[in-house]
Amino acid sequence: MPNEKILTPSGIPPASGNSPGFIHNDARVAPPSHINQPSHWQPWAQAPEPEYNNQAEYMIGSVAVSVIFPESDGGIDTETEDWDQNRIDTCLAEITDGLTWWENQEPNANLSFTIESYGAKATSYEPITRDSADQNLWIPEIMAGLGYNSGTEFDRVRSFNDAIRNQKNTDWVYTIFIVDSLNDADGYFADNAIAYAYYGGPFTVLSYDNAGWGIDRMDLVAAHETGHIFWATDEYTLPGQYAGYLNVLEIDDAACMMNHNTLELCIATKGQIGWRDSDADSILDPIDTFPNSTLIPYSPDPASSNTLIYNGTAEDVPLANNNPLNWNAGNDVTINTITNVQYRIDGGNWQSTTSTDGAFDEVSESYTFTTSALTNGNHTIETRAQNSVGNWESSYASDSVFVDNSAPTLSIQNVPDLINSLVNIGGTAADDSGIHRVELTIKNTIDSTYWNGSTWKSTFWDATTIDLSDDVGKYTSLAFDLEGKPAISYQDTTNMDLKYAHWNGISWDIQTVDSTGNTGYFTSLAFDVRGNPAISYINDLGDYLKFARWSGTNWNIEIIDATTYVYGYTSLAFDDNDDPAISYYDWINKNLKFAALNGISWVTETVDSPGDVGNYNSLAFDANGNPAISYYDAINGNLKYAIWNGSIWATSTIDSAGDIGYYNSLAFDTSGNAAISYYDLTNTALKYAAWNGSSWDIQSVDTDGNVGWYSSLAFNSNGNPTISYKDIDNGHLKYAIWNGSTWDITSIDSSGNVGSYCSLAFDNDGNPALSYYDWNNGDLKYASVGWLQATGTTTWTYTMPSLTDGISYSITARAIDNSGSASLYYLESFTFDTSNPTMTIVASDVTLSDSNVGVDTFTVTATYSEAMDNSQIPSITFDPALATTLTNPSGAWSAGNTIYTWTYDIEDAGVTIVDVDVSVDGGKDIAGNTQIAKTNTNYIDLNTTNPTAVIEASDVAIYDGDVRVDAFTVTVTYSETMDSVQIPTLIFDPALTTSLTNPSGAWSVGDTIYTWTYDIENAGITITDVDVTVDGGKDIAGNAQVAKTNTDYIDIDTT
Repeated sequence: MPNEKILTPSGIPPASGNSPGFIHNDARVAPPSHINQPSHWQPWAQAPEPEYNNQAEYMIGSVAVSVIFPESDGGIDTETEDWDQNRIDTCLAEITDGLTWWENQEPNANLSFTIESYGAKATSYEPITRDSADQNLWIPEIMAGLGYNSGTEFDRVRSFNDAIRNQKNTDWVYTIFIVDSLNDADGYFADNAIAYAYYGGPFTVLSYDNAGWGIDRMDLVAAHETGHIFWATDEYTLPGQYAGYLNVLEIDDAACMMNHNTLELCIATKGQIGWRDSDADSILDPIDTFPNSTLIPYSPDPASSNTLIYNGTAEDVPLANNNPLNWNAGNDVTINTITNVQYRIDGGNWQSTTSTDGAFDEVSESYTFTTSALTNGNHTIETRAQNSVGNWESSYASDSVFVDNSAPTLSIQNVPDLINSLVNIGGTAADDSGIHRVELTIKNTIDSTYWNGSTWKSTFWDATTIDLSDDVGKYTSLAFDLEGKPAISYQDTTNMDLKYAHWNGISWDIQTVDSTGNTGYFTSLAFDVRGNPAISYINDLGDYLKFARWSGTNWNIEIIDATTYVYGYTSLAFDDNDDPAISYYDWINKNLKFAALNGISWVTETVDSPGDVGNYNSLAFDANGNPAISYYDAINGNLKYAIWNGSIWATSTIDSAGDIGYYNSLAFDTSGNAAISYYDLTNTALKYAAWNGSSWDIQSVDTDGNVGWYSSLAFNSNGNPTISYKDIDNGHLKYAIWNGSTWDITSIDSSGNVGSYCSLAFDNDGNPALSYYDWNNGDLKYASVGWLQATGTTTWTYTMPSLTDGISYSITARAIDNSGSASLYYLESFTFDTSNPTMTIVASDVTLSDSNVGVDTFTVTATYSEAMDNSQIPSITFDPALATTLTNPSGAWSAGNTIYTWTYDIEDAGVTIVDVDVSVDGGKDIAGNTQIAKTNTNYIDLNTTNPTAVIEASDVAIYDGDVRVDAFTVTVTYSETMDSVQIPTLIFDPALTTSLTNPSGAWSVGDTIYTWTYDIENAGITITDVDVTVDGGKDIAGNAQVAKTNTDYIDIDTT
């Protein structure tokens, strides 16, 4: 029973001489208040290895034994005993013998005791003269002398034991107190106790001679009490007692170690201390355990990489602790360690993983491995663990992952260069892992604005919340990894942790980097050449400078500077050797400091120390690999600049016009010249300073209100500086970009009090992005050049906004597959054209006559105001119709489809049509706009009628009496107006040249009559039946007259 006195029983004969019977009722229980007492079952993952309350669960493995010899100094009790080294050595030899006996009893227990003596330890009490219960006086006193001052004797010894176990790296631990009884009359405590031990520890107490047992048999007593330490019961408690990790029933009245004075072990005692091998595999049951591995599922799944980095854990799964004694701690514990973890792919050969701490030698281990290159498609990754007794895990951890390291494909509908209607844009996308989304941008290429879904903006910014768990997002720092994916370091102010968010192509992965104390202030993020992120930051609000770097499997955290009180901004960058460097502020000494890893260790130095400098600082490396730092001089209110010239830090003042230099940000342009953005407190303005090769050019960027806090500077792909900053008056996040002559300023996010702790960076496509803090909601936010989200995935569409006539647009589309991989960009450019084309009509001749008759002798040309669709042939109409005159029409486009020409044959149809209207219609431009119809009114006159003539002579019989001047006329009257230039001819047959002389002629009556006038001569001739013929006249259309002959018309007789 608990706390029963240990009495020497009667009726048991001594083994020899005057030896008493064996020690009974010596097993004690530590007071319940000092034992952790959960239910016996405890999840193995919570406590797989022995801990503070598990100091002796089963007698297997290694045991640390501390031996302490209480030595009274007479402070309270009269000193009656006095240890000497010879007797101490004798005791140690006896204890060693007793424990060595245990070591030899079960080879499969691999039992080893490591004994260390702490010698005589002072106490003001003389323990042997007191009741054994007075251990609560002298043990705490002794333990205090060893540095353990808190709690009862059990608390103190248990804490001492825990430290010893950790120091000696053993499985179990207990302490032996040997009380000096050399001078005591009977060798008993005042309450007749001789020796006793506590089940499960933490200690046992022996006296020097253990009453009648004597020092020469301390080995037997020590062995017996050690049995109790490991839960062996005395074998006389009717009706019997169950005990031990395996819950074994004692054998009452057995002639064995725990009852009689013999160094023999009963089978029950062996079972109580854990020595049972149920399956006869030479591995004792408490350690015949099997490990369990866990495998963190790969993310993202599908995976865009074909070499996957996996992480996981492995722990040995303890056998259930079935100890029925209610004062047992109840923990299921194992002393086995993990010795190997392997993985295999798709049921193939097992391969080794790597322990993240360098060796598989602990109960719980983390591991990592990188697969070989995997083919696209589904894969099953399995892991198994092995423990230190050689048992392999039988049920494997497993992850099924889809690998897709090929980019998705995307098609976009063809858009003509000119188009007059575009309601939707769409296309298709495909990928083995499936399409997650299709996104696009729509740009007005004339004024370089983007459609953001509701209006046109100079830059389409898409602002999203990344982390909204309580109060998070202060002290942000943004950088892009090697794949162009954004990452952000920031503080979780609610939990005072450092956090890290990384975009995997589909979603944000968020993890806690450091949760030790108040940490995560003034973070600065950068990636090394291998693509691993690193973060500099301040711990505990100005305690020390820390540095965290991702190894590929976990965050390695270092304290860089704990010598001073570090506070204020940190700035991290990697040099040309891929070694990190940090600028930071020494709060105590008010100095600007610089820390750099030299490949082996961190070296810190002071950059500038007069006054109070460096609270706001920014670090960058120039083109020569030299570090440079912009920083604030608080004493003088100046912006300063320091650069390492190879031997010293060269410092200079950049701007001293007021109290300026807060929130400075340093970057180098494409020419290697330094530039700095910063806040001017005096004028509450954002300023910018740029080195031109010989001096600093300084200008105000934004002076509209209180602007410029948290400025962050970066150069875009065109080499122009861009700055993000906060508008304090309005609580907006703003963005300024130099266009070559002025600063274009945009409000990026105005949804409340936003923009604090903003950080600017450019992605691999040259697009700007920002991380920042939403003060209203306590959230981390991210803004980037936005993409419009299409509807659908494998078949997608997007409804176009209203477009403007005459404006050119470009549409850029890409597909993102389920692994986060992006397709190539697909671009469609076009001009929106809703204007109807105009045209002019020109005929090759507007007056057609017989002279035009022939093949391909007449054309009509339509000249358009723009290029036309050559498949849309315009129509031409003549009104009145000229179908009998204009025949065999043909047509063709020319001059880049801006001119259409009709060609006709002209037939001599003998018709006259005047004031013909010519109309052209039906043409369409490339955009599909129908032409404006065109008519040339009264444009063409057609006359292919030959004029006829009537001949009338003034006299048809001429005699001598008619002879005189102008005595004879011939008048020709035509059927139409004639061309007065074309003089008809008059022929007399036979000729009358001697009779009719001095001819003259003239047109009259609107050129419809031509009259010839002659003198009549007395030629003395007689000619009868003279034919008179008129020919050669042409009408005004050019048609030749029909020749006219008056036969036998004139007679002449002047004989």
